Amino acid sequence: MLQSGGAAHIAQSVAYNNLGEAYRALGRLPDAVACYEQALFLRPDYAEAHYHLGLVLEDQGKPEEAIARYRKALSARPIFFWHITTSGLR
Repeated sequence: MLQSGGAAHIAQSVAYNNLGEAYRALGRLPDAVACYEQALFLRPDYAEAHYHLGLVLEDQGKPEEAIARYRKALSARPIFFWHITTSGLR
């Protein structure tokens, strides 16, 4: 059964974000970036994908781009960042 527009985009963006996390864990940073960008194409306000993309950009030595992604994540979902900063997760 096919999902309709909005629900399909949400499900697909989550899948791309999760695949990006797998690639990041394997050190395949360019592949991770591509997945996060696809997740954000489908769902531009996806805070987790912005955050994870920021982590990869930081790992790639691109702090200004990483900060821009962190700001987008914070703007999209402030409570997400509260969780990250209080739990010590990175």
